[in-house]
Amino acid sequence: MQYHCIGSSTAMVVPLSELSSTQTEPPWRLAISHTRESPSPAPPYSRLRDLSTRKNDCKTEFHADAKTIAKGMEEVARKANKTAGEHAKIVIVSPIHLGKGVGEEGFDPEFNERSENVSKQLAWEYEKIAKENGFYYFDAAGVAKPSEVDRQHLYEAGHKIFAEKYSEFLLTEVL
Repeated sequence: MQYHCIGSSTAMVVPLSELSSTQTEPPWRLAISHTRESPSPAPPYSRLRDLSTRKNDCKTEFHADAKTIAKGMEEVARKANKTAGEHAKIVIVSPIHLGKGVGEEGFDPEFNERSENVSKQLAWEYEKIAKENGFYYFDAAGVAKPSEVDRQHLYEAGHKIFAEKYSEFLLTEVL
């Protein structure tokens, strides 16, 4: 995956598959060489970096298990922490789960039942690496579910719920 800074303080890990047709490295590998600090927003957010992978890492073409995806996240988070400095606050955000049947006809054939299971295992793996490295952790699947429309993305109300709960988490636990 390649690491992109979105907005002023959010880091998003985007699968390599969305950026290039050449897939000679694990999906998250390019993130390591591209990790950099995002433009500094005003305090208290100036040392906040939140990292999350997208569920695309669970696609069948990558053959990645939750542990492999989490290892990639750990490398990205460590690099982001080193780049951002000693007072950085790194937040690892696990994605919402893929919905049951996401790979069925009429939905997204790049996923299958194994993909669904991997998406459900990411929370535990991400929480473990966050604890081991002294990073903060937030489980998006604990507060939001995928829409029934595509079984993989948040719907409008889901975005609102996620934003409320994640903001509350940042204000009470991180900042």
